Amino acid sequence: MHDPQSKTIGRYEYTVTPLGGRAASKLLARVFGRISPVLSTIDIKRGMAVEMEVLKAVAGVLGNLTDADIDYLFDAFCPCTRASIHPGQPPSVFTKAIADATFAGEQLEMVGWLRFCFEVNFGDFLAVLGEKLASATAPVSSGPAEKPAL
Repeated sequence: MHDPQSKTIGRYEYTVTPLGGRAASKLLARVFGRISPVLSTIDIKRGMAVEMEVLKAVAGVLGNLTDADIDYLFDAFCPCTRASIHPGQPPSVFTKAIADATFAGEQLEMVGWLRFCFEVNFGDFLAVLGEKLASATAPVSSGPAEKPAL
């Protein structure tokens, strides 16, 4: 098991302990089940503007999430999160009720926390996936550039 990791996101510091192997595998399978239909519609070609395709993918993924998916993410990540919400007190368990109150009107902070939870649990996997995507979308070199005639 990997060590917990801490990060300040928005107003508070969050400490996330990685999920166990089975729980992480189930979560990853569920997430990929939701994003794979979106990923299959993306037309990434070498050298094209990848940013628009990434935005399209994010919008598609968010549009595919159900209330049950969001509850599943909170059910998975809240118990393995500690948050320093009350100054001068040790970090406390981040219950779903605390998360709900903490993230009311703070969607960017919530997304930051979810992203951090994914980094802690799947960082190596996501890094390799990102490298593969980057190499698949890099412009194709046609060889060394010709020197201009003098």
